[in-house]
Amino acid sequence: MSALLRIAAAVCHPAKWRVVPFSAARRHSGAVIIYFVETEPGEQEFYAHGLAEHDVRFVPTLAEIGDDVEILAPFINAKVTAEFLAAHPRLRFIATRSTATDHLDLPACKAHGVVVSHVPFHAETTVAEHTFALR
Repeated sequence: MSALLRIAAAVCHPAKWRVVPFSAARRHSGAVIIYFVETEPGEQEFYAHGLAEHDVRFVPTLAEIGDDVEILAPFINAKVTAEFLAAHPRLRFIATRSTATDHLDLPACKAHGVVVSHVPFHAETTVAEHTFALR
């Protein structure tokens, strides 16, 4: 499995949000710069520990992302636009920590060669429970 896929698994693994080991990929790929946007302190500790061999950075907004970003892990309020992508030419991979992708300009990501992943099955049980509780 490629290094990017292993990092995607660590960031967006839908099964209990656990970090999947990918030490073999690290030996071949080297460390990458990963920015997380909109994280809580517990999440920061989890990701920093699980991705310890990479340069992991936490920022509150996209405006604070450096031009050195290689991987971006945003949440739903971080609107990734064509302008953002043009300003960050080293960005190659976005692993959004959500089911939704409407905060990402997917055509612009494709045009810039940025691969996108998301969490396809997050909280479906919670959503169903909440729906029934509203009745």
